[in-house]
Amino acid sequence: MRSSRIPLAVTLQGVGFALGGAAAQVIGPAGAFVAAGAGGIAVIVVLLGRELRPARG
Repeated sequence: MRSSRIPLAVTLQGVGFALGGAAAQVIGPAGAFVAAGAGGIAVIVVLLGRELRPARG
């Protein structure tokens, strides 16, 4: 089951590299790096949503 996700992960990584290169051409390498970091943090927050919220007591 785990091996079936590898092609998707590699595809997403390739798309990310292409988008990162395009962003670096437009906003410069430092801006692209900051945008990638912010995007990565946003994805983690969205995917972990409920786990990051404190438990109601």
